[in-house]
Amino acid sequence: DKMTGYRTRNILCEPIKDGLGEVVAVMQMVNSLKPAGFSPNDQSRVVTYAAKMSQGLLAIRDSKKDGTSQHMQSSRQHKIRQMNEIIAEINKEIDAERRAMLKRRKEESRTEYTANEAAARFKFRDGGGAGRDLA
Repeated sequence: DKMTGYRTRNILCEPIKDGLGEVVAVMQMVNSLKPAGFSPNDQSRVVTYAAKMSQGLLAIRDSKKDGTSQHMQSSRQHKIRQMNEIIAEINKEIDAERRAMLKRRKEESRTEYTANEAAARFKFRDGGGAGRDLA
């Protein structure tokens, strides 16, 4: 963070393991948009995503062991497309959640503004303004 100026508030990580249980990669999410950070639901989803990624990586690795015939190359390409679909699915879910959260924040902001505006009008009227309105 010091070198890049980036501010890390929270991190959620899950190992991606091979068939022997060895860690071959790590899935990492940084800076939840939620004020409270990552939820148990987020943690559960990352575990599910990591398991899917692990299965996809194993399938690709296994297809490489099968040889170099045209059929095997086609199979490998198919498995790589499947991995790309898994990644796209993960990104789609994250984007949908981000849009929903931003919509909620916008609604909360509107409600807060309306409440503050009403309070300001009340104070003005109550403070000797004899019913004069700010609007």
